[in-house]
Amino acid sequence: MNQNIYNSWRDFRTSFAEVLVQASSEVCIFDDDLDKTGLAETANIETLRSLLVDNPRASVRIALRDTRMLSQKHPRLLRLMRAYSHTMKIQEVSATFVPRRDCMILADGCHLVVRFDLEHPRCKLVLDDANEVQSYANLFSEIWAAPSKSFSPEMTGLR
Repeated sequence: MNQNIYNSWRDFRTSFAEVLVQASSEVCIFDDDLDKTGLAETANIETLRSLLVDNPRASVRIALRDTRMLSQKHPRLLRLMRAYSHTMKIQEVSATFVPRRDCMILADGCHLVVRFDLEHPRCKLVLDDANEVQSYANLFSEIWAAPSKSFSPEMTGLR
């Protein structure tokens, strides 16, 4: 079990990437628009691609408050989603139904980064601690089940 608190954007992005690397079967992300996560970086997209290639039963679920930035800043993610649409889902959640200011990435039910506020980098990294992660996993399940719009990479006009 390993927990650390960080206060910089660089440390947040590094922690985000660390949780991605730890994933072997499931990644769940709840964020505003992915802009501050570093997910657009080639190494992070390659990590997701490797997860999906190495484990055909792996799943990636991303719940966003705003999907408009995906076509502008995440073309690699959209290409990956088109290739793995059977295991990778993105949906846009309404702030009305999910009025939260925090963001999170969870992997395999035992790794987590939670950013405590949309506007600030302060975050907590948790590795190998299913007990600590459980409440966030439950919260993500509630967010995922909230009324939302499914996102399709074809909606962006990118082919």
